[in-house]
Amino acid sequence: MKRTSFLSAVVVCAVALTSCFHEGPVKILLASSQTQSGQVRMALEEAGAPVDSIPNTVTFDIRGELPDLGDRLLAWSISRRRKPAGELTKIAFAMDIQGAVEKIDDNSYVVKDITGKTSFANLFVDEAGGWWTYSSGAQQGSTGPSAGACASSDPSCSSRVTTPINLLTPGEAIRRANQILARADMVPTNYPLTAEQVGNSTVVTGLLTLGGVRTNLATQFIFGNNGQLMSASGPMIAIAMAGRFPILTPTEAVKRLNNPIYATIGSVTRLAATSSISTSPPSSDGTSSSHTVVPITGVRFTLMETKLANLTHMLLPAYTYFNIDGEVGTVLAITNDHLVVPRDAVVTTETVPVSGGVAPPTPSQPLDDNTSQQLLGLPEAEATKVAMANGWVVRIAARDGEFFMLTQDYSKNRVNLSVKHGTVIAITVG
Repeated sequence: MKRTSFLSAVVVCAVALTSCFHEGPVKILLASSQTQSGQVRMALEEAGAPVDSIPNTVTFDIRGELPDLGDRLLAWSISRRRKPAGELTKIAFAMDIQGAVEKIDDNSYVVKDITGKTSFANLFVDEAGGWWTYSSGAQQGSTGPSAGACASSDPSCSSRVTTPINLLTPGEAIRRANQILARADMVPTNYPLTAEQVGNSTVVTGLLTLGGVRTNLATQFIFGNNGQLMSASGPMIAIAMAGRFPILTPTEAVKRLNNPIYATIGSVTRLAATSSISTSPPSSDGTSSSHTVVPITGVRFTLMETKLANLTHMLLPAYTYFNIDGEVGTVLAITNDHLVVPRDAVVTTETVPVSGGVAPPTPSQPLDDNTSQQLLGLPEAEATKVAMANGWVVRIAARDGEFFMLTQDYSKNRVNLSVKHGTVIAITVG
């Protein structure tokens, strides 16, 4: 089955403000906010939706030096598939659903069983593409009453709480998910998968990855008792290369973190802002008197789904900043001369990030070929936390057989990790 439509070429001028005869990357007119970046919407956006900005109680502190990741990165355009009903039919086939696709309206499709009464899979499409979901209709991880339905005083309660039955191992769950992707003609290599057992299920997640760079679009599969597929979801989009754009350095781009035109905030910043507001009394003018500094210890490339003013969407070069606790935020990395913001957009706030701060922590133990081996066999996230706790810098050299381009400089405080199926399988120092 041909897949050329998935990565076929497009004319960049469809999303540009300049002529097709303009040499080099074109200018891109952004929409008002990046609030819903990473979501192919399940429903149309409401006018006047609140902006997800960062309160002025939070600023950012770069600990040490952020690496220079290059001066250009490829962008991609995304759009809806030409025949969404046919694509949903492929998904139904991949999941062994015996039924037919029914069009509800121009934006909604559903797969119903042979009786025409029970729906299993749904697809919503708009100008940004589509998002499909599947549910088996069974209660995940349980065949009886849930633990929440049990009164603690009931002596039979413990006997009614079900335990997982024949859960898939992470490796087997990944294999099955890859089979589904392949049968649905969704190019499994574009979704490097990881899996973990969570409660009464095995959860498989794969971030759409293009040119070795992760996007913030993901597919997910949840397997329950006896390997039954309980639910699944993912994007359904057409993708095309849209040229390479000049980018800021990570240190320059961090100043955009406080601006919703360019950025989305991560869980670490959101928690810090919430804690700061809830624990500090208001000042005489009604504002919070507390101030929270969120440290930034690392950065990586991301492709961020971005809504443009003409309602089209692109995956644009971005930086995701993080620290030992998780993601701080993601910002567009393209230089100002290639981005245009709406005239009425607010492009500054009272929050000014701190550029450069406390030096990186002194390693709690020296880094060499022997000490680095403590990361071997750990999940990628856990290995990163351990390394950062030791004061080491982490760089991913390879993931699932794909080797990334790395700078040739040597750093005695850096570990280079090779990851397979979410686990560290090899380590080098430098």
